Amino acid sequence: MTCQLALAAVLAWMSGLAPTLQPGLFALTALAIAFLSASQDVVVDAYRTDLLEARERGLGGSLSVFGYRLAMILSGGIAFIWAEQWGSWPRVYLTMAGIMVAAAAVSFLLLPPLPKAAQPLDTDPGREFLGFLAMMAGVIAGALLSRWILVAAGLDPDDPNKWIRLVFVLAGIVTALPLGWWAARKAGFETLNRSLSGYFRQPGAWAFLLLIVLYKLGDAFAGSLTTPFLIKGMAFTQAEVGIINKVIGLWLTIFGALAAGAVMLRIRLDQALLAFGVLQLVSNLGFWLLAVSG
Repeated sequence: MTCQLALAAVLAWMSGLAPTLQPGLFALTALAIAFLSASQDVVVDAYRTDLLEARERGLGGSLSVFGYRLAMILSGGIAFIWAEQWGSWPRVYLTMAGIMVAAAAVSFLLLPPLPKAAQPLDTDPGREFLGFLAMMAGVIAGALLSRWILVAAGLDPDDPNKWIRLVFVLAGIVTALPLGWWAARKAGFETLNRSLSGYFRQPGAWAFLLLIVLYKLGDAFAGSLTTPFLIKGMAFTQAEVGIINKVIGLWLTIFGALAAGAVMLRIRLDQALLAFGVLQLVSNLGFWLLAVSG
């Protein structure tokens, strides 16, 4: 609820800004919205995990996808319709702020309390905030350090060669993450430290982390290449691609998420990962079939 009210306040603030006259302030406000949205996403996932029993989490996750996709229709489609009809983006932002206030009220009145076993960490909020700032400073320092080293070595971050630019991205990640974690440990950011320590103490933690990365790797590549493939490779029009992605694809995603959640009530998690992973692989073969058949 706190994130929702904060989002409402920032959206209302954004409605009074002129992006052409105040580009810096507008960009910072957009960054604040992105930060609060990501924070709310994490909070919702944590709340769902603590609230639901293990056998209910698959269906709970599918309902989250359902709500997320419906929200995409509102924010990515209906908002543009309102902007065209009203001729005013500030009014759209104020409407979105009102929707967030309504969502906060629903959260306050209807969401069930967490079980007593789910207790937050006993930490000092002020120290946690300082730890978060230290972690962010470490991440930024790591990214800047890697960039400085590569530039000193003669590489150009704006090089047209995409492999060179990829080196900058990977070097930034490799340098920023360890420095961020080191700074968090030094500053006593216990929320992060205890969570990571608890995870990596479990047997097979690294293998499971690798599984998470590889499980979505192929699908992520295929998804990012879908629009260029359909437009440049298959000569579909932009309108046709829009209908495929935003209409047909959206509702099929919602249906698939709900169906998968229902299946998760009847099979184990390891069985679901294997079965859905195979189906994910088979679905990507559809791009090959489309390319071959024309």
